[in-house]
Amino acid sequence: MEGPCKKHKDDTKELNQAEPTGDLPRAKRLKMDSTPGKDEVDSDESGSPGVEIAGGPVGALAAEWADVIDRVKNAIVAIRVTGVRSFEDCSAGVWDGTGFVVSLENPKEALILTNRHIITTGPIRARATFYEHDDLPVWPVYRDPVHDFGLLQFDATELRFTPPTAISIAPGELRVGAEVLVIGNDNAEKIQILPATIARVDRNCPEYHDNYEDENTFYAGAGSNTSGGSSGSPVI
Repeated sequence: MEGPCKKHKDDTKELNQAEPTGDLPRAKRLKMDSTPGKDEVDSDESGSPGVEIAGGPVGALAAEWADVIDRVKNAIVAIRVTGVRSFEDCSAGVWDGTGFVVSLENPKEALILTNRHIITTGPIRARATFYEHDDLPVWPVYRDPVHDFGLLQFDATELRFTPPTAISIAPGELRVGAEVLVIGNDNAEKIQILPATIARVDRNCPEYHDNYEDENTFYAGAGSNTSGGSSGSPVI
């Protein structure tokens, strides 16, 4: 289930301005998805949850993709939000989304980047589930007044099983034709991996039903077949 705020009129899946890269290969870049087909893979010996890959088994991925996924998976979290009451254009309720860690500069005040429509503008309680099953409370510390992103804070020193991992961002590296993977809580399945190809880097901002309008930024377009829960996902 997506956030409770009203959706935009355009069904095209768009990626917003944050593009994580870290020390990944040049062709592998990350962005956020604003909004399944899956083959399940058994859990590894460590007891980690199996990674689900749409369109084929793990063997279909190149070795370099598998390496990149292994390096970023611990930074990606499934978010469960409870809106305690209606506020502005958002309703009270429970919904799911995705986020990824972008700062561990102060481990006790680590930051997760996600969409604003997941955090919403109202009072919420939220928890983040990490790849190795750590489940921690998170708190909204920033909601952008114009663009569809926000920040959640958590205490990384409370992680018991998941190695603290962060992903840096570099939007200037985006290229038309780049093969990407959307990794996130698609359909509230904790973690899934969906393939896509970047088709546009000059897409118009989406149109919304209410008086909220994103502007003065750029959007990229990619058909990734994502569904509810993918909002806030990094895209490799």
